[in-house]
Amino acid sequence: MPSQMEPVERIDTLRGLNGVYADLRGTRGPAAFKGRFGADAQTFLEKVFARYGIPLLTKEEASALPGNPTLVLRFSVEVNGCRPWSVTLSLNQRVLLARDLTKMFETTTWSARAGQLETDVNFVEDHAMEQVILAFAQAYHAANYPDRPPLDISAFDRTKPRN
Repeated sequence: MPSQMEPVERIDTLRGLNGVYADLRGTRGPAAFKGRFGADAQTFLEKVFARYGIPLLTKEEASALPGNPTLVLRFSVEVNGCRPWSVTLSLNQRVLLARDLTKMFETTTWSARAGQLETDVNFVEDHAMEQVILAFAQAYHAANYPDRPPLDISAFDRTKPRN
């Protein structure tokens, strides 16, 4: 491995990121979801990004950046007897292969997952969707502003009691 390269934690892949592209509107939610899951997710993401100053890029702007940073939201249905449903938000970027710097590929460089537990049946799909988007905002903030206090997400987080 070239000496100027160093292994990093996933959160470090957010450092210096000048924004991300996200179009979550086509994300399918659960069949019984009342609303438009992907559209609701996009609206929530836009509010969170605007509040915390995270640049939301157009597809063209993102493709002009190194890595083409793109957020992808996925709802995974429940598999009876195996696992409950879950929601995952992933940041996909193009990266170089360390053993051959002429090779580039797209991979997930950061992700967050939330899902229902048997112990909390009141935690529903839109809570999970909001939780993973807030997790990205917090990680982006921590990576890019390490000397600042963590984000106060209480105005958005419906899964935690408010004072």
